[in-house]
Amino acid sequence: MDEAPLGGVEPLLDAVLAIAEDVDLDGVLDRVVRASQQMVGARYAALGVLDETGTSVSRFLHAGIDEATADLIGPLPTGGGVLGELIRHPEPLVLEHISDHPSSIGFPAHHPPMDSFLGVPVMIGDDVYGNLYLTDKPGGFTAEDRRLVVGLAAVAGTAIRNARDVERLARQARVDAAVADVATTVLGGATMAEGLDATRRAAADLADLPGSAVTLTTLTPGPAGETVLDDDTVVVRVATDGDAVRVPHDAVAAVPVLRSFGRRVAIAVGYARAREQVEQLAVRLDRERIARDLHDTVIQRLFGAGLRLDGLSRQLENETWRDAVEGVITELDAAIADLRATIASMHDPGPLPLEDRLRAVVAAMQPITVGLQPLQVAGDPSVVPLAVTNDMVAVLREGVTNATRHAEATRITPRLEVDEEGAALLVGDDGIGTGTASPSRHGHGLGMGNLDARARRHGGRCELVDGPDGGAQLRWWVPLTAD
Repeated sequence: MDEAPLGGVEPLLDAVLAIAEDVDLDGVLDRVVRASQQMVGARYAALGVLDETGTSVSRFLHAGIDEATADLIGPLPTGGGVLGELIRHPEPLVLEHISDHPSSIGFPAHHPPMDSFLGVPVMIGDDVYGNLYLTDKPGGFTAEDRRLVVGLAAVAGTAIRNARDVERLARQARVDAAVADVATTVLGGATMAEGLDATRRAAADLADLPGSAVTLTTLTPGPAGETVLDDDTVVVRVATDGDAVRVPHDAVAAVPVLRSFGRRVAIAVGYARAREQVEQLAVRLDRERIARDLHDTVIQRLFGAGLRLDGLSRQLENETWRDAVEGVITELDAAIADLRATIASMHDPGPLPLEDRLRAVVAAMQPITVGLQPLQVAGDPSVVPLAVTNDMVAVLREGVTNATRHAEATRITPRLEVDEEGAALLVGDDGIGTGTASPSRHGHGLGMGNLDARARRHGGRCELVDGPDGGAQLRWWVPLTAD
């Protein structure tokens, strides 16, 4: 086995020192390419970074070809020809003439001619990160060049791994700071809307976008951090109940950061929503207490005072004084009437939103219902009319009760779906299905008949069908658009 002379190690040491001067991943990759080129005296050098599958080049860095020529050549290589040979067989490859190799497919138009070739895989642990390609060394590549580049590739693998670790830690620090900003906003007493807006701004910062480029939207309930990609945007769920942020597709490189952010910030968003619901309940309870106090104390005292004045007026002989007292009595009667109207409005400060009412039903039934899951919501429940809302609350309660009594279910899943056409309340279960369900589940009993009547009242329908994954599903649907 040939031994490289001591003098051959010096270029390698220079190349290693050059790579070690950078900790930024992009900088390290660029230094690896240029250091290898200078070390062996190649005219051209490149590093092809493999994609997640390890079968194609996802990134191609090169040296020796100017930008104008690169633009004329067109798209960068993805791993065909001799380059693909190293992908399929990750081991050093030295060629005197590239064109002589069976995998050679030639070069595209405007590509400079290349003859001699040296390729070496860059490993990170046991995995191939990419391949280092060197071409056109005057006189061809020697065994010493091969050993030097193999050594450089080993050092490059370590440098790349370190740079990736630094990049990951920096990315995580940015996510930590963004989550802390949102949590601080929420803990400072912000409303749900303000908490979501803080989440949107933090996502924009993480994606290096202006705040106006990121918008709030909703997905179906699911794991926080999950993403949905389409042609124009990327949507990242930031709460398990569906709150999400939408970023332009150009920011797809920021998706890993946004996924981590979505998983972490969901705790703060969930806390904001829970606190808002508790505050709404507290306001209602406080209004009830005040209304009760007004009725039991203030009105009774005013009424008693009015009775005493009425008795006094009957004893007064002076007509002027009697008229004055009766005027006061009239004012008291008016005040009592106003108070009664105020109390009535406080007892009914307006209906809760549909989603909150349905979630309250589920929360009340969960302790006494085996396997009842949290309500899932898709669409905008706020567009559902109040009359339909009132029926939906009753339908949900009846549907869950029927599934519990008649389906022998161990899991019951309620879901609300709202779109442009209508609103559907679904109650699925994993029970015995429709084939052997009791008559009351098929409409022969009072339960299903009542649900169907409620649907037909709004021009809708109610049906019990086989569930998509077994069991049965109650589907109660009403239209939201005029015929």
